Amino acid sequence: MQPKNYWKDKFEDIMYSVKYRYHNILNSIRYRTTRRYYIVNSGLKPGYYDTGELILHVNFKLLVDFVEIEKAWMNTWTDDSAYSKLSWFQKKFCRFRSPQDGIAYLNWEINESQLEHQTKSAKEILELYTWWKVTRPNRPDPYIEAGYDEVFKDKNLSEHFIREEGSNTYTMKPFTKKESAVFEKVTKIENKYEKEDEKMLIRLMKIRKSLWT
Repeated sequence: MQPKNYWKDKFEDIMYSVKYRYHNILNSIRYRTTRRYYIVNSGLKPGYYDTGELILHVNFKLLVDFVEIEKAWMNTWTDDSAYSKLSWFQKKFCRFRSPQDGIAYLNWEINESQLEHQTKSAKEILELYTWWKVTRPNRPDPYIEAGYDEVFKDKNLSEHFIREEGSNTYTMKPFTKKESAVFEKVTKIENKYEKEDEKMLIRLMKIRKSLWT
């Protein structure tokens, strides 16, 4: 004798199987068109970049997308008034970008979440995001800080390269102490920035397990 709900359960199993296959086909199309999560845009302008530079930019671009897309979506999704204003198409297919909503959700996690690990992670994410978007782009230019324009005003660096007579060999004319001091300061500032970049990248790697929604 068959169980009382045999045909009901059988029908639900068939419908689940059909629905599962449908979603697999739909996702296969989405992941190749509108939701290509496996492709990362570095955000850099077209050109050649060393691998080390790409590693820095790609990872922080992922952080930016996480805040401005995923956290922004969480802020909108949990706000009934904001979510109700979205169209059906936006709810189903769009990955809208909103820095303001992303930051707002992180601030909610920092100030109102009852989970200590969530608050700690959100604070670190916001600090790294702010550093990449605001602090780093506004770091003073090393050459300006070193006073390059003041020392080399109306001078051309090519003047320091002297071509040996009858050959294509060049020798460099020594810089003055003041000129050398400028390049030493530039190198010092650039090294400082490089160490800062490395430090912040390490911090990002340490919280990578927290970058999910």
